[in-house]
Amino acid sequence: MVVDESRDPAGMDFRCTDDGCRQCFRDLSMYATTKRGVGYFTKSIAKEYRASPLVIGLVSPRVVATELLTKDLYEPGSAAFRKRLRFLNIVADRVETVAPILVQAMLNMDKTGKSIRAVTAWQILGRFLRSPFIKRDVFHVAD
Repeated sequence: MVVDESRDPAGMDFRCTDDGCRQCFRDLSMYATTKRGVGYFTKSIAKEYRASPLVIGLVSPRVVATELLTKDLYEPGSAAFRKRLRFLNIVADRVETVAPILVQAMLNMDKTGKSIRAVTAWQILGRFLRSPFIKRDVFHVAD
């Protein structure tokens, strides 16, 4: 990567990763491997270009209700999907929910090497604590 340090502003470079790829899940080995690799690569180049005016960062949307979950891993309506649905409805968000949060944080980022998370671990913990009382239907699947 070549950075023209005379330009003002130099620009911004973000890569999408997933902090949750620390556990091993069946059928996700390649997905998780690439996410971990992207995180390592981005943190490394952020250190290399710290003195540069280029802002380099990581974006972590956490679990998002995409076709990876609804079609590739679990067939909607299947027993496997229904089994995971309660958990996924607690931890997952819709694209329309996380995108504005991430974009605003990216536009406000002024320092290289930061990570942006759409949802914090504390927020997810709060969802688990409220789950007996507040039901979320992220995937819009009737019980």
